[in-house]
Amino acid sequence: MTSSELRAVPWAPVAGGTCLGLAALLLDGWVVPNGPGSALLWFALAGFATAAAFVLDEPSAAAVDAVPVPRRTRTARRLLVGLLPVVGWLGGTAAVVQSEPGLSWSALAVTGGGLLVATLAAATALRRAGHDAPGELVAAGAGGIVVLALAVGAVPKVGPLLESADPSSRSSVVWVVLAVAGIAVILWGGADPLTRWGRPHRHRP
Repeated sequence: MTSSELRAVPWAPVAGGTCLGLAALLLDGWVVPNGPGSALLWFALAGFATAAAFVLDEPSAAAVDAVPVPRRTRTARRLLVGLLPVVGWLGGTAAVVQSEPGLSWSALAVTGGGLLVATLAAATALRRAGHDAPGELVAAGAGGIVVLALAVGAVPKVGPLLESADPSSRSSVVWVVLAVAGIAVILWGGADPLTRWGRPHRHRP
């Protein structure tokens, strides 16, 4: 990424959400009496999802879009910043599970990865639809999913939506499907508006 692209990243919510997620993981793993595996674990995921939601924000999109750099290239570079919350979740949970045999890192990776990819996909789709700064809306949605999942608990015939123990559960399959669909949305949303899947439209005379 160029220096101008780095300056354009909304670092306050991206870094803030990542730090919030790491702090919640620290509290869950080594401070609160009912951790690891308390609700703080999932609030950490909400923090990382908040960071991911703001990765594609471009308040000055009108000027940026005039620059002769393909949107797919700009989106791919921004998604590199999106690796920050992803790595934070994967690395943080890898440390937490060391002190709690009942937790499965694979299950946490699938659940968290699914939500983070879905968050990036939602931001990409809204960005493609013309919303220059979809971060606040997407962050609210991702956080709402975590809170709702905690409130609902286990879903009949599916189990807990936020799976932390069984990577082969039905809810884990749901998150894998969402992640695959999210990747497809990111590929579509990252293409230039004048192209389809990165190829120019062909108009018949």
